[in-house]
Amino acid sequence: LLASFERLIPSQSTFLLFIDGLDHVLRRGRDFLPLLGDLFQAVRLINQRLLRTGLGAKIVLLVRDEVARSIPNPDLAKSLSDNGIMLDWYRQMREPLNTDLLAVIANRASMAGFPPDMNYLWKHWFSDHYGHYSTVRWVLSRTRYLPRDLIRFFKALQQFGDPPFTNNTLAQAEREYSQWFHDELADALAGLVDERV
Repeated sequence: LLASFERLIPSQSTFLLFIDGLDHVLRRGRDFLPLLGDLFQAVRLINQRLLRTGLGAKIVLLVRDEVARSIPNPDLAKSLSDNGIMLDWYRQMREPLNTDLLAVIANRASMAGFPPDMNYLWKHWFSDHYGHYSTVRWVLSRTRYLPRDLIRFFKALQQFGDPPFTNNTLAQAEREYSQWFHDELADALAGLVDERV
């Protein structure tokens, strides 16, 4: 495979192969973790060869941080720090409305015809507080701070009405979202935590 890359002629195009869903391997048990370590090593070698050939191609592995840390490979931590990019959707703790995570919602809202300003949207969609919490912190605390979680929560909200959303609507959406969240969490823990737990 590596030798065949040497014979390829570079073109004007760029090629990216994204590999996702690697955590599904863990549903068959932790014994498969070394296979993921082998895959990381193989991809690193292939990407090095692709870089030398100038083909404008790269393989990108998408893997959850806790899965990567579970792989029994002493060189993996260095490889991830040298070649990996950590996606942190919720870096700005003091201003949750100005995070990349909420920008995903703002972008989706703008496609639906709303202004693409999360501060404006939140002010017009929700009351300031839910109980003793700010509404934004209450909603975010129900998720894993991931775009698909937040999108799913908003999808649950839309089942019970249009903005502005009442606190009662938030409670209904939380109940609707909870079953999906439970299933997602169970999937996320598969292979990392004993099935009986």
